[in-house]
Amino acid sequence: MNILLKTKYLKSPSTVLNLARLEELNKLQGISYTSNQGRYEDNDIILFMCYDSKEKEAKKANPNSRVGIIDPRPSTQIHWDCVDFVLVNGIESADYFYDRCPNIFIYEIYPPLAIKTWSNQSINNQPFTIGYHGNKVHLEEINSRIGPSITRLADERPVRLKCIYNFKDNGRWENRIDHPNVEIEEIPWSNSAYSELASCHVGIIPNLIATQAEERPQESLHPSDYLFAFKATSNMGRAFPFIMQGVPIIADMFPSATQLIKDGHDGYVAYSEAAWYYKLKTLAEQPETCQLFAERMQQKYHDFYSANVQNNKLIHFVKNELVEHRYSPSSYISDSQPSKSSFFSKLFHRK
Repeated sequence: MNILLKTKYLKSPSTVLNLARLEELNKLQGISYTSNQGRYEDNDIILFMCYDSKEKEAKKANPNSRVGIIDPRPSTQIHWDCVDFVLVNGIESADYFYDRCPNIFIYEIYPPLAIKTWSNQSINNQPFTIGYHGNKVHLEEINSRIGPSITRLADERPVRLKCIYNFKDNGRWENRIDHPNVEIEEIPWSNSAYSELASCHVGIIPNLIATQAEERPQESLHPSDYLFAFKATSNMGRAFPFIMQGVPIIADMFPSATQLIKDGHDGYVAYSEAAWYYKLKTLAEQPETCQLFAERMQQKYHDFYSANVQNNKLIHFVKNELVEHRYSPSSYISDSQPSKSSFFSKLFHRK
């Protein structure tokens, strides 16, 4: 089977991570993978990054090929009638794009890192180090729930918050946690920065978008009801640099997190300030629990999420699981937004 990926956007983060994973397809028997070299006519599978996809051109040149779009975004304009399958990073994107194409494969991506085991046994002799990497927007969103849980923990013990993000291009985190017992270390994002996470005692994955309480229909909701808002592109890719380097994780309560983490067995999922506090406190006081979570999650990585496992599943999916479909744009409100009730459209509108 010959597989070709074509894109001009070689430096975008999604392309970099997907290229690293897809290149390992050449380790599989009977698979020949290339990027940006070769003709459509000579390949069985043709892949495009969503930024510059040419699915119509590929189908015209090779009608018998199977065309796939990698990491599509809600705003991307794609000729879906020429697309056979889609690679996404989480169940959130899968759910969003089912109305475009039912052949969807969840392809977890993360930087290639050396596997390390848990090594932070001496938590009580140093500040409890909490690691974060990702976009600045998630740092700014932790103030309402996760930030107060960290300051509450800092009332009891020294805390270091190690943050890796691209502040050189996007500016620094404003309204940062302000507590005399919280040390904040900011590290500029780079491919080599991930190794800094290995010294953390726990990794956190904040992900939720704040909703506006005044927009809740009070007559239909109980005060204890939870309303979650998260992006369609949400995924757990940020967890794997921690997992691969033997660091236990706590994640916000969103769909991909609950798929990956078995709460209390190989990590924690939390939403409320109290839950974040008690779960951070547990790991700060119990290094044996940190080690147990790290070891169990790393075993799960080897069993289900390693590059070899995922690539074998991808080839099986393309060979055996694609179904015929016909894109019908008349079934949606528009081609760029899925249908929603007016209430949820208003509630989750991002200003």
